Amino acid sequence: MVSGLYMTAVPIDIVRGQHLVNKPASQPLKALGVFPIESVSQQYPDTTKIELIKLREQLVYRLTGRDGTLYLKGTTGEPLPPLTEIEARDIATSVYLGEGNIANVSWITKENAPAELGSRSLPVWQITYDDLFESTLYISGFSGDVSAVRSDIWRVFDFLWMLHIMDYEDRADFNNPLVILASSIGCFIVLSGLLMLINTMRHKGWRFLS
Repeated sequence: MVSGLYMTAVPIDIVRGQHLVNKPASQPLKALGVFPIESVSQQYPDTTKIELIKLREQLVYRLTGRDGTLYLKGTTGEPLPPLTEIEARDIATSVYLGEGNIANVSWITKENAPAELGSRSLPVWQITYDDLFESTLYISGFSGDVSAVRSDIWRVFDFLWMLHIMDYEDRADFNNPLVILASSIGCFIVLSGLLMLINTMRHKGWRFLS
C-alpha cells in the first residue's frame, strides 16, 4: 500500500525530473555552405535517415542507422568530436534549475553505464549535483541533449516499480514468468476461497457466520 501511495501521489513529471531542467528554445536553421548531403549518403550507404540540424552552435548532420546515431560536421562532413567535460558542465549549468552544485562528472560508456540509465544512447556525460535528492543529469556525449534526469525521487519510484512487476534485472518486463506465476497463484487462491465459501453457504446457509 505504501508503494502504491508513493507511485500515485508523486507526479510523474517530478519523478522524471522535468522540474530540474530547462529546455532551451529551438533556433532557426540557415543551411548555407554545407557539405553536400549526396556525398554524406554515398559515404554512409547503410544510413536510414539523414538530418541537417543545428547543434552546439553549428550545423550538423545527424545520421541514423542500425548501429546507432552518428554526427558529422555540416560544413566538412567530418565526424563530430565528443563533448569535452567543460562543454558538458556548461550545458548542465545552463539547463539545471535546482539549488545544488556540481559534485561529480563522469564519462559514461557501455562498460560503466549505471543501471538507472537503461539502454539510452551512449556515450553520455554524467553530471551529479549535491542537492537534496542527488540529482543527476545525463548529457549526450555528441548532441549535448539531456538524455535523462535522475534523482532519489526517481530511484525510489524505480525500486517500488521493480517490486510491483517483479523484474529484478531490467525492471521493464511486467510479463516475466515470475509475475505471471505469482498472479496465477493469487488467482487460484482467490477462486479456491470463493468456491469454498459457496460450498459452505450451500450446505449451512448463513448459519456458519454465527
